[in-house]
Amino acid sequence: MDSAEIKHRGEVIRIEGSTVYVRMKVQSACSACHARAVCGAGESADKIVEVDTPSAAAYRAGEEVEVALQRKGMGAESVLLAYVAPFFVLMALLVALVAAGAGEGVAALSAIGGVLLYYGVLYLLRDKIRKEIKFTITKQTK
Repeated sequence: MDSAEIKHRGEVIRIEGSTVYVRMKVQSACSACHARAVCGAGESADKIVEVDTPSAAAYRAGEEVEVALQRKGMGAESVLLAYVAPFFVLMALLVALVAAGAGEGVAALSAIGGVLLYYGVLYLLRDKIRKEIKFTITKQTK
């Protein structure tokens, strides 16, 4: 694995088929990370990540593991989908509607509705996105 990858330690909470569910442990290193403002892993001690792996049967609940993004650039792609794109949807709708003569209140509510629609589309495409944004899992030795 590349040292530029984003890695977090966690604990296996359950295994279902070929999917391992890992509860992320917040690390103190998050405070020094350059991506902490946009990364969700540092916000809460209860982040659960789904890791699809053919060796899921080799893991046990309670086991300590390390989870990392599989491909370089996935962190940036995730940030783009979750934070940057909705911001541009909001701003584009707001500016376009105000320029078209809509009142500020109507424009603001419509822009917020556009962001909700964007997140709805992301939700509908979650399986396709999940196939592209993959995590790897490795066992930790004590």
